Amino acid sequence: MSRVIPIHIPWLVVAEQDFGKALGMLLRPQLPQLPLAVIDEVVVRAGDYIDIGTPLFGGSVVPVTVKSLAFPS
Repeated sequence: MSRVIPIHIPWLVVAEQDFGKALGMLLRPQLPQLPLAVIDEVVVRAGDYIDIGTPLFGGSVVPVTVKSLAFPS
């Protein structure tokens, strides 16, 4: 069975380490038609939500908020 990446669905890659730009530059030529964003230095866990704001400073900075839901036990 072949795997197909739908090109109309945006992809978001989140990395904890500081290599987002390098990873984006590596992926872009491989997936030129895919809407792609790579952000780094963000720590997320299973169940977290990521809000991405409007790019600032010509697109070089993007505000990111990580939301974790907490339920009393």
